[in-house]
Parts: sequence; structure tokens; C-alpha cells
Amino acid sequence: MGKMSMKRFDNDNSSWMTIENFLIINFETGLLTETSFRNRDLNRFLEHWIAGGCNRLQEVCIEMQGFIKYSEVLRDVDHELISTDEVKEYYSKLYEDTMEVRGGFQVRRRSDGKVARLLDNGTRSEYFSFVVFE
Repeated sequence: MGKMSMKRFDNDNSSWMTIENFLIINFETGLLTETSFRNRDLNRFLEHWIAGGCNRLQEVCIEMQGFIKYSEVLRDVDHELISTDEVKEYYSKLYEDTMEVRGGFQVRRRSDGKVARLLDNGTRSEYFSFVVFE
């Protein structure tokens, strides 16, 4: 299967999707629910994005299987912990509204220096929220 490209990718039942499928879709915004993704899969996504993959991505929210464990998602990923005192406002194309981000984990892509934030939705969250700022 070759790469697919689109502006928005929404899938209400993504249990069929593997991380391999996900990594070949180059989209700007996406919302995936009921995925079978685990922490190690999202770690692989972060490594892929940092290496230059999914270069059109602006924002994605993924409902994963089980609770997010940031230590596993961020394993071996160079990142910066951002204080909850630091607030960043942005326009979300995904939710079509202005949003505020407080804290989270910031990563930088090597190839072009783009900065993105993995939002800290708490330890009992099943949602992986990722926003590219620059």
C-alpha cells in the first residue's frame, strides 16, 4: 500500500487500523476513536514524526486502548516537560475553535525544527492529543 494524503482523517471505529497503516496516511487533522493503539504504538508515531514523517500534520486526537502512560509513549524520545503555568493559545482546525494548551510534553522535529506538543490529559486518559505549533 502506498502513501495516502488528505486534509482531514476521521474514523469513528479505528479498531482495524494498525500503526503501520496510520504512519502512511499524511493528513493535516485527524480524529480516531476506538483504536487498538497502545502506548508503544504512539511512541512509534512520535519517533516517526520527529524523523520527518507525517509532515503535513497539524493536529490529531487518538482514542487508544487503555490509559496513556506518558513514560512509555515518550520512551527514548527527546522531549521537554512544559509547566502547566505555560499557556499557549491556538486555533484548532480539528474542533474549529480557539483552544488553550496548558503544559504537556514538547518535541521538536529534526528535519525542519517544527515544534509540537503532546497534551497532558492526565493519567486516567485514553486520549493521545498532539498539536503542531510551528
